[in-house]
Amino acid sequence: MAHDVPALLCNAGNNIEIDMIESLLRSYNIPVMKRWRYGGDVMMIYTGASSTGADLYVPSKLLEKAKAILSSEITPSEADSQEDNEFLEYAKQQETIKRHKVQKILVWLVVILLVVVLGTIVATQL
Repeated sequence: MAHDVPALLCNAGNNIEIDMIESLLRSYNIPVMKRWRYGGDVMMIYTGASSTGADLYVPSKLLEKAKAILSSEITPSEADSQEDNEFLEYAKQQETIKRHKVQKILVWLVVILLVVVLGTIVATQL
């Protein structure tokens, strides 16, 4: 049985980008191998992060599919869109509630200020 050789897919600049690409490709059952550049593997051991980036490899038989996945524009599904709309509606409601609370506080501060000012005026006239 012949083994498939790893093919260079791309160079990723930081850990977040690397993790995102790995996660995306693995969701399509494409294995990913990373090779840290310029001693980045040593930095990963000592600090848990590497600023040198990594080369990402996939099996050569899946290279074109992986490139297509990375280059495709991902559009949200209807479920995601519905969740986004619900979240936006919830955020608007929370903003309205917050605004009403601030308005109540301002009204109370004005009332207290008036009571203090009127109390001072009455006290000075006695």
